[in-house]
Amino acid sequence: MFHRQIRWMVAAVLFLLALGIVLRFANIEAKTYWVDEAYTLLRVAGYTEAGVIEKTFNGEILRVADLQKYQFPNGNTSFADTWRSLAVESPQHPPLFYLMARAWLQIGFDSVRSLSAVLSLLVFPGMAWLGWELFRSRWVAMVGMALLAISPFHLLYAQQAKEYSLWTGLLLLTHAAFLRALRIPRWRNWGIYTGLLAVSFYTFPFSGFMAIAYAIFIFLQATPKKQIIRYFSTTVLAIALFSPWIEITFHHFQQVKPTLAWTSQDSNITFLLDRWFLNLSRFFYDFNEGYENSHLSIILLLLVVFYSLYFLYRHSSNPTWQFVFLGIALGGLPLMILDILSGGLRSVQPRYLLPAYLGFQISVSYLLATQLQTTLSHQKHRGRWFAIALAFTLSGVGSCLAIVPAEFWWNQGPIKSKYNPEIAEIVNQASHPLLIADDSTRLSDSFACRILALSHSLRPNIHLLLLRQPNFPPLPTTKFDNLFIFSPAPWLSQAAKDRPNLTLQTIFHQRRFHLLQVQTVSQP
Repeated sequence: MFHRQIRWMVAAVLFLLALGIVLRFANIEAKTYWVDEAYTLLRVAGYTEAGVIEKTFNGEILRVADLQKYQFPNGNTSFADTWRSLAVESPQHPPLFYLMARAWLQIGFDSVRSLSAVLSLLVFPGMAWLGWELFRSRWVAMVGMALLAISPFHLLYAQQAKEYSLWTGLLLLTHAAFLRALRIPRWRNWGIYTGLLAVSFYTFPFSGFMAIAYAIFIFLQATPKKQIIRYFSTTVLAIALFSPWIEITFHHFQQVKPTLAWTSQDSNITFLLDRWFLNLSRFFYDFNEGYENSHLSIILLLLVVFYSLYFLYRHSSNPTWQFVFLGIALGGLPLMILDILSGGLRSVQPRYLLPAYLGFQISVSYLLATQLQTTLSHQKHRGRWFAIALAFTLSGVGSCLAIVPAEFWWNQGPIKSKYNPEIAEIVNQASHPLLIADDSTRLSDSFACRILALSHSLRPNIHLLLLRQPNFPPLPTTKFDNLFIFSPAPWLSQAAKDRPNLTLQTIFHQRRFHLLQVQTVSQP
């Protein structure tokens, strides 16, 4: 009976792993492209936003296909241009993922999203290795892999053209490599740790918080002096390997500040708490609901999550719970405290706090694995813990099955791109349309990427007229059957209204999204 139950548990884990892998690639290109993804593709293609604005926002008519060339590599740019695009305009994003994406496209693949999905699979060997190094338990490793496989958050970012799925896998692998180097202190193991840490730095700079967590962990364990020296020498080497990009970031810091202006918007502690709890729940349960729709099931789920920390503290060794707690603290508290003290929205972006949220998932994995393993040999509380494990499974699977067919989800920037599909459908169905867009920052500070994101939903042969203030040329009303203006700035709306032969009719309006139709008026 006991062995049969174990076989069923292993079969369930393998099924969830297979399901999670399949869902990562399912319906991946049907998702709406949003501004940040357009930004990624612009960098991958090796173009700067300033260059695109100069060449396209000039009052000349072009087709969507002409604009799309700035979203894919071509013979006019190189890997050096990809590096330079990031260095000049977006140095807060290290270049590794973008260079990998360019190579991925140049060898014949047609989507950066598919690369993100492939790289997201690194979480499984990462979790398997970490589960063994941290807990010496195959059960924790298996349950942890299953939870990651059906985590709605990890599915969302596995299907997005961003670096966060790669960073997640690297965080787990670096954790495991660090613990192995401490357990078996050979230079080869420290070399693996150094390489993974450096690669993590080149994927996302907040990996530095984990290097600090490792340092604190070493001192808490009263580690031999020889090991401390090895840790600091290898960590300094990893930082030295990353130093060329550190220098670039400092050199172009003034370019970074405007792109991060949104992170310093006003906030309050109530707002921050709501978002933190909601974001934590999204790693286990996510049906695209806002914090105002939080209900009892989410509250109960979060209670189990926080209980798992208590359980970890009470039942695991000191080094184990200290390592997990440090990962949560250093992965989350710096940005949280900064937002509380100075205002801002940095900590409400769950992708920035990935190390902390991974710590919660590791803690839940330990709780479920330990309790399930115990209940297989003891009848006490068996039904309770199987029910809790089943609840986590159903909430994760259900969330993932809801995400896969959806065209749009919360992580795609609702205020930037949510209604692009509806707007694109109107334009696509119109007879011989011309779509006009300007330098409005109503939807995004990156107005060029705003129209680049929309272009992914438009037919390639649709014509565009892109303008910058105060340029408003005569409109070719006789050459096109339908003229539309997409979410214009006040200056463009006023300029169109001032033309005696033009009137504007709003045909779509949701939040800050507008689509106006230009109509001609016959002069008497």
